[in-house]
Amino acid sequence: MSASQDKFQGAIERRTENRILGRFAARLRQSAGKPLAVSVYDLSARGFCTEWPHRLSVGDRVWLTLDRIESLAAIVSWTTDFAIGCKFERPLHPATLNTIADSSDRR
Repeated sequence: MSASQDKFQGAIERRTENRILGRFAARLRQSAGKPLAVSVYDLSARGFCTEWPHRLSVGDRVWLTLDRIESLAAIVSWTTDFAIGCKFERPLHPATLNTIADSSDRR
């Protein structure tokens, strides 16, 4: 496990919801910002964890884009250094989560 993934392990272990762990290639942007490439380390129907190179605050709105899925609006729930955990504004349908798991470019 990389140092980046270690940051998320405590939060991941406290979760009871089905989660997809790995490194998913994605793009993330803030309001009025340009999308940047990120790796999503933890994904569930309700949210995700990733690294982000800029400071964000709890409550900030972001948009996550994964392959073949339209941009998903989310709210920052927690931050640690340059890692963030976000909650989707609308939970993903289980079929959408399965599509992401089956078709995303996991690294």
